[in-house]
Amino acid sequence: MILAITFGAIIVSILVGYKTNINVGFIAMGLAYIIGTWMLQINAATIISYWPVTITVQFISILGFYGYAFQNGTLNSLALHIIYPFRKFPQILPFIICLATLLMGAMAGQTAANGFMPMLSFAIATQAGWHPALFALICCVTAVFGAAVPFSQTGVLISGALAETEYAADAELMTWKVAFNTWIFLLFVVAILYVILGAYKIKKVEMDKPAPFTGEQKKNLAIIALVLFFLVVPSMCKFLLPGSFLAGLSGKINISLVYILGFLACAFLKLGDQRKIINTSIPWYFICMIAGVSILVAIATNSGASEFLGNFIGTNVPSFLIPPFFVLLSGAFSFFAAFYLTFPIMFPLVYPICAATGINPVLLLSAVLIGSVCTSISPFSNGGMLVLAQQHDETLREKQFVWQIYLAVYALICACLAAVTGLLGIIR
Repeated sequence: MILAITFGAIIVSILVGYKTNINVGFIAMGLAYIIGTWMLQINAATIISYWPVTITVQFISILGFYGYAFQNGTLNSLALHIIYPFRKFPQILPFIICLATLLMGAMAGQTAANGFMPMLSFAIATQAGWHPALFALICCVTAVFGAAVPFSQTGVLISGALAETEYAADAELMTWKVAFNTWIFLLFVVAILYVILGAYKIKKVEMDKPAPFTGEQKKNLAIIALVLFFLVVPSMCKFLLPGSFLAGLSGKINISLVYILGFLACAFLKLGDQRKIINTSIPWYFICMIAGVSILVAIATNSGASEFLGNFIGTNVPSFLIPPFFVLLSGAFSFFAAFYLTFPIMFPLVYPICAATGINPVLLLSAVLIGSVCTSISPFSNGGMLVLAQQHDETLREKQFVWQIYLAVYALICACLAAVTGLLGIIR
């Protein structure tokens, strides 16, 4: 009963939010209060304590820090400098754009990457004779997969959600593994689409040489490099070189606080308008949405509903069908909503299912992320809407609306096949 009520409330929140344009998170919080306090007799203070504080702080620090690089043009200029040297080798340019989007997603999150890369990619595609659908998929999916590293936007959601489960101690390592699995899958999907759409039959690409980095942008790049060094190298050394100085340093590294130090460095050097960055670069609407759904899911989780559903699936669904089932369920949620809403819903199911079946949890976590991101290219989903909005050719935009539906289905089929064959979670 609790399971049915809570997940019914989540679906109602998403549908009402979609129809009324009211923030899904606030609807979910209102329903959480009604269900928790009036039906389950949970103290109101306890319900408020379910607000995901760690995720909130990480979002504020990460997107606040990269807000400087986005505002002063550092990220846009960096993407252009990565792409420009390969303009004479147009056949590999889609993969270079994929790499540039991946890096921008890792540094600034999928929101920033999807706010710039589609516009650039569609302009290049028009000139070279590429099918726009190829770059629609590359930009939408790659931005999220790039941000899946533990120190970026999607990775924060993954590790934050894992921190509330039995996998809290291994959250960072598992997030890295999920990120690598998504990159392998991405290469597989883009390569197939590259051949299907004939991307190797293209014209020469003409592109103006990017302007040199300004002094302000060079300073910003130096700070980004320093921040990424402390976030990535000690963490990797912990697993590759245990006992080294850098490995020991990893215990003192906190993602949020390192980014805050980077934010302060940018502020002291006056690399941007601090007030504007705080007001516009930090997605407060998005944070409220995630937090509200997380509170509603936490009520079900702490009431034992997730364990019940996990055990039911683990004992009644054949083990080889569970990964594709997770892909389909996550994809169904994401087709009409934001992909990140699937994390607080699906992640609590992973532990009981893995305990009942012996399936590696990284495989199911990868299935959740990949399934939800595959259908995020749908024009009804947040990512797909943002990509479609950057197609300025009216005729192509109408066609691309349909193409993006096909792309969502295509990518989801690829994910299901990869889940059945074991390609979805090569790294475990």
